[in-house]
Amino acid sequence: EGLVGAIGVPIAQLQRIIGGQNSILGRWPWQAAMHKYNSFCGATLISDQWLVTAAHCIPWFDFRNEILQNSITIYLGRLNRTQSNNEQVSRKVKRVITHPKYNPNTIDYDVALLHLNRFVNFSSFIQPACLPSSSHLFATGQKCWVTGWGATKYKYSYPSTLQELEISVISDQNCSDLYSTINDVITPRMMCAGFIEGGKDSCYGDSGGPLACQSRGTWFLAGIVSWGYGCALPNFPGVYTRVTSVVDWIKQNMIDVQN
Repeated sequence: EGLVGAIGVPIAQLQRIIGGQNSILGRWPWQAAMHKYNSFCGATLISDQWLVTAAHCIPWFDFRNEILQNSITIYLGRLNRTQSNNEQVSRKVKRVITHPKYNPNTIDYDVALLHLNRFVNFSSFIQPACLPSSSHLFATGQKCWVTGWGATKYKYSYPSTLQELEISVISDQNCSDLYSTINDVITPRMMCAGFIEGGKDSCYGDSGGPLACQSRGTWFLAGIVSWGYGCALPNFPGVYTRVTSVVDWIKQNMIDVQN
């Protein structure tokens, strides 16, 4: 039942967490729901006016034409994907910055920044995730959490409650070797996380959502849900945009826009 689609279908199209559990309000305060037109992605709050998501979540006509005010709505402090609560806030996006090297064919440099139209006030339920330094090492085997509202099982059953799933960082060599069996290339901007044996741990959150890892009591954004093959399929763990490889670009663009 864990398999979704044939090998070769990117999670850019599948977007799911399988084998996870319901979260509770405030546990992942950087998790954002990104509603655009008739589709949906995740995103991560990184400051009081900026979020990061996957470039493939941005429709092609959005980053060719900067008419975004009415196309994307961001919800923060939300547990239920479709129901509001007293803690949530919503914002429009006034600017999208997609990585200039993003390649939709290889899904390399799969990262985009979202600049909100108004600041958000932090609360117990809305807090940013910390950005790692470019030299930060997320060790092989480290336990991290992926979160999102993606489908929870075959046939696209979407949960109303935010899902959370603990997974492990997989070594770069192992990640590359696994995907080379189907002639796919894992670039230095990508990292794998999940479990080689597959099964209950497909580890795919909504595209654009966070892979968060704790180091010395601080939660860092290690990855952005990007792509992969199948779902809970042995030997094909989820592939994430490696935040340490694009964090300098993220920080520079945040500075450039504010100056």
